[in-house]
Amino acid sequence: MKPGDTELILAAKQLDQEALQTIFDSYSTPIYNYALRLCEDGVEADNIVGDVFALLFEQLAKGKGPETNIRSYLYQTAYRLIIDHSRER
Repeated sequence: MKPGDTELILAAKQLDQEALQTIFDSYSTPIYNYALRLCEDGVEADNIVGDVFALLFEQLAKGKGPETNIRSYLYQTAYRLIIDHSRER
């Protein structure tokens, strides 16, 4: 967990645009690279990133989502989506 994750999560749950942008800017590229390594398809990896952040923002809007570790939450979500996509194929 990076220092400040808890404060960032609390701000994101209030739908603070700066907090949401910080989360996206900090994690979108690493999540894309992770998805690309696992699925070996740039378009699918890009779709995974979009889905990961859509799910995160949806959960945050409901006051749910990660409590302390954004990074772990995002990677777990990406992994589940990659598995789901591979099952669909």
